[in-house]
Amino acid sequence: MIDWDSCVLWLDSKYFSESYWWDRSKYRNDGVVYGAKWKGDAFYFNGSTDYIECGSHESLKITNEITIESLIYPVPPYQHNFGGIIFNVSGQSGSRLLVHNDGSPRAQIYIDGDRQNVEGLVVNNNDWNHLVYVYDGSEEVIYTNGVKGTPYPKTGNIDIGDEPIIIGWGYTSPSYYHFKERIALLRLYNIGLNEEDIRILNRIAHRRV
Repeated sequence: MIDWDSCVLWLDSKYFSESYWWDRSKYRNDGVVYGAKWKGDAFYFNGSTDYIECGSHESLKITNEITIESLIYPVPPYQHNFGGIIFNVSGQSGSRLLVHNDGSPRAQIYIDGDRQNVEGLVVNNNDWNHLVYVYDGSEEVIYTNGVKGTPYPKTGNIDIGDEPIIIGWGYTSPSYYHFKERIALLRLYNIGLNEEDIRILNRIAHRRV
């Protein structure tokens, strides 16, 4: 059973305007839209300047377990090889989820001062993909369309970044890793969801598009 109270950021296709992507979680971490346009069933990002900023409320500063869920329609090539789905990296802290030009998703989460490149199974470019990154205090792993990738053993606390949560971008200084095309769903949880939870979320996500 998914613990929806653990969701600290919930952005989907039901609540949006030209200027905001409204957060459905109880924390109201609404995203301010910079350039991105609503296109059919998702926000469209132009791959060079568009992004959405969700602030840096205390609820977003997750230190123990974390799950990042997204429903994306990736269209490479990306600027500097990567498209940034979500990030809040500042120096040697924070987290980042990206997709590479070759279709491989990557997560880079600073845990006790160390960051490893966690890779998932290749996505289908020019199509909808459900990506979930999980750190549960013992390992990091990425699920691609409900299929679990290689787990990476890891323990420790997540180092909190000073940057706000940014969607559609992966590096602000210098300006790198802009995502190209559509993002229909973004959720951030302060727990590590299990495999059954993720299978359920994958089924729900793909019914949306």
